[in-house]
Amino acid sequence: HDGLGFAPHMSTVQNHSTALCGVTYYAANQYPKAYHGKLFLGDVVFNRMNAYRLDWTGTTPKAIMEDFITCSDPWFRPVDIKLGPDGCLYVADFYNRIIGHYEVSLDHPGRDRDKGRIWRIVYRGKDWRAGDVSPLVPQPVTNLARADVKALVAAIGHVNLSVRLQAADQLVERGGNEAVQSLLPTVKDVADAGNGAQKMHALWVLERLGKLDDETLARASSAKEKEVRVHAQRILTEKKTWTPKYAAMAKLGLLDADPFVQRVSLEALSAHPAADQVVAILAHRHTVAAADSHMTYAVRAALRDHLRSLKTWDALGIAGWSEKDHRAVADVCLGIHNEASAEYLKMYLSRFDEPGERTKTLVHYIVRRGAEGASAWAVQFALQKYASAKAMQATLVKTIMQANQERGGTLTGADRIAFEAM
Repeated sequence: HDGLGFAPHMSTVQNHSTALCGVTYYAANQYPKAYHGKLFLGDVVFNRMNAYRLDWTGTTPKAIMEDFITCSDPWFRPVDIKLGPDGCLYVADFYNRIIGHYEVSLDHPGRDRDKGRIWRIVYRGKDWRAGDVSPLVPQPVTNLARADVKALVAAIGHVNLSVRLQAADQLVERGGNEAVQSLLPTVKDVADAGNGAQKMHALWVLERLGKLDDETLARASSAKEKEVRVHAQRILTEKKTWTPKYAAMAKLGLLDADPFVQRVSLEALSAHPAADQVVAILAHRHTVAAADSHMTYAVRAALRDHLRSLKTWDALGIAGWSEKDHRAVADVCLGIHNEASAEYLKMYLSRFDEPGERTKTLVHYIVRRGAEGASAWAVQFALQKYASAKAMQATLVKTIMQANQERGGTLTGADRIAFEAM
């Protein structure tokens, strides 16, 4: 990894292979509510499709695998899955005896080259409950490529995500000014409760057409519907030009009661780094629960992205920072890779204590990424900080020499004398 660490897991390999294909999120109503919001993946090695229930801690999902389709046919290879406009899942089945790459010769006669299957998975059960479509049957499909603007505007509020996305694309591709005018009534009350899905897609269509005004976006950023606020921040993330008004909207998102809005606000700020945003990100860092690993990663990434710019370091006013602030910044420095972060870590290690292994890691970074003379600083740090801990001094000598070699440097005569003294 880049020094920040790998992104957190949402599932670990247990009763499935690592050859998972065609992840699809179920957002429709042909299946009962028990399936809504689940992920579906194909497992081509074990000849099955798995469903994954998502248990959320803040913005962090834990995927719990459940059986969905098992098959005794060893040629069943579900390589892709799509949600259809009728609410059914469609599965592309490679249907092949051999799925390996070079484990088996490419001209092996067992490789099938002309067969494949597409499965349509329809729910036929009778255990529907109140609130489900009754009966649970595949929904009628409208050819959106031939639908007029009025029908497309209605379709972006459809219960099926696949339909909404297709309708939005059609409005962008051929709607023109008629589409813009037809969407204005939808976004006029964008801040009010109700029709969240339709409103969020309307915002995106207008943005993609270059017709979303800042006033509407500002109202969307504080809307009553969570998904509208989330996608207002998503739109901010995609902005090519960043303004103080946009920054204010993103910072407002950090204070939102909903953790998903907070997380996408971090992504919006991260996409447009500026020194005056660091304080707000640091403040949010201190509020994140340790159990919400995805939010923790997002806020750490936002800090890293801001501190990659030397201009940001020059503009930081660290005099009033708390120890928690300093520790939060030091926590991400290994992912920054510039001299300014190495200089900061010199100050940090001089003021704050860290465990031995962490100190070794930070000293390595300072020498590896710092300016000329970083080795000399590290030697003096080891001599003074660990004057009575010879074993730690020896560890740091090895660390300094290794980091110096990695940066292509050579030790000065003074450094060698200091090493010999230790």
